[in-house]
Amino acid sequence: VGVSFHVGSGCSELGAFRGALLRARVVFDEANRQGFSFKLLDIGGGFPGMDEKGCATFAEHAADINCLLEELFPDTSVRVIAEPGRYFAATAQALMTTVVSVAKSSKGSRYYLNDGLYGSFNCVLFDHQEVTRPTILRDGREISDDQAGVLGPCTVFGPTCDGFDIVTETMELPQLRSGDRLLFHNMGAYTTSASTCFNGFSPA
Repeated sequence: VGVSFHVGSGCSELGAFRGALLRARVVFDEANRQGFSFKLLDIGGGFPGMDEKGCATFAEHAADINCLLEELFPDTSVRVIAEPGRYFAATAQALMTTVVSVAKSSKGSRYYLNDGLYGSFNCVLFDHQEVTRPTILRDGREISDDQAGVLGPCTVFGPTCDGFDIVTETMELPQLRSGDRLLFHNMGAYTTSASTCFNGFSPA
């Protein structure tokens, strides 16, 4: 018997764990006053899967949490567990997609992929993940930044007929062609596990 909490997926602020651990200590103390002896503390997940600029790293989270545990839970009989799923999964998978159609609009280029919001990019909807610029491959070879040419505004869509199926509207990419491949990195967490075959389109 004990306390379990979750600070939220992809937490980037050290203060979130601090506040949760302080509240957990309050619950432990109240349980003790009521005659219960809690022996389990589950600090949940929410850890970052990779180092991102401006965000606390996994190592920083771990160091801060360990200091707090020593301060708030010095009793070594309390078992502490965590659920760092994203930390293990995020960098374990990359996603290769294909540009299936190209169009132009007044706001820039429109690229349609064979995977989208209802497939592997459901992380954009459910997990508020920001899609990072992919590696571009043409005719089986990676295109370097020098070869790519001028970057321009674009919208990247998934393959379904739903206008909501937008992977990103904030990315700048060079001019792409149908058949180009886009390799998205760090796509192991909260992606294929929740993907669907909406409109009959399987994930890439």
